[in-house]
Amino acid sequence: MKTKKASFTLLETIVTIAIYAVMLLMITNIVILNAKLNEQMKMRTRIRNELSQISSSIKRDVRNADSINPDECQSTRCLITISGSVINWNLDANKLTRTANSTPTEITADYLIIDSVNFSAIAEPDRNNTKVTIILTIMAKGKNEAWNINNQVVQDIISIRNFDLNP
Repeated sequence: MKTKKASFTLLETIVTIAIYAVMLLMITNIVILNAKLNEQMKMRTRIRNELSQISSSIKRDVRNADSINPDECQSTRCLITISGSVINWNLDANKLTRTANSTPTEITADYLIIDSVNFSAIAEPDRNNTKVTIILTIMAKGKNEAWNINNQVVQDIISIRNFDLNP
């Protein structure tokens, strides 16, 4: 008597390979998408950190200022005096620069495009001293369009007292 050996037919083998191929393709697409999203999140974090550092540098300069002319701290630039040195923060061609003693230093990272910077200084005389409030708004985006990182906004309010207010 002949016994039949259990085995897979060619059709069953092809169907199984096709199912595994589809599953492998789906898993590969998920891994690729995950890698892209991870890169996008990393760049978004880097851009936010960079904007935070820029804002902190501006706040430090403003708080260390000996004098501020509110009329010269408007729109895309802010002139302040620290220990006799004139510091100029200025937006030029999507890059933020800090000029001290006629030496410009580009502050913006290579992967960042600053769309706008707005300084708005308001002088508020009070009884004992003068108070200046500077509203700083920075809007930026990632340089690489594939990151899809747009409209990153940092806004700070810097209030300072006890310095000379230049008219």
